[in-house]
Amino acid sequence: VDGAIPRKGGEEILRASQEIRETLYPRGLPAGEAVLTTAGKLPARYVIHTVGPVWGRDEPAEELLASCYKKSIAIAAEHALGSVAFPAIPTGA
Repeated sequence: VDGAIPRKGGEEILRASQEIRETLYPRGLPAGEAVLTTAGKLPARYVIHTVGPVWGRDEPAEELLASCYKKSIAIAAEHALGSVAFPAIPTGA
């Protein structure tokens, strides 16, 4: 899903993601965190990006996974979004 979103959404999403990385998360978005960008060409207003834990490597994986959903929902509420769709988090490459 990570690669499909910017491929379909276009350069706007890539630029927004790069800006977040340059200003907030120079080492990349940590597991359990979430951020919001434009949706670019996707049929949505925004994309909420989150990074799920790698099972067996990121501990405590269950809490980090729960954090992905909680922080994404908090961002959606903060921006008064009426609906949210979640892909499976994390499924791996």
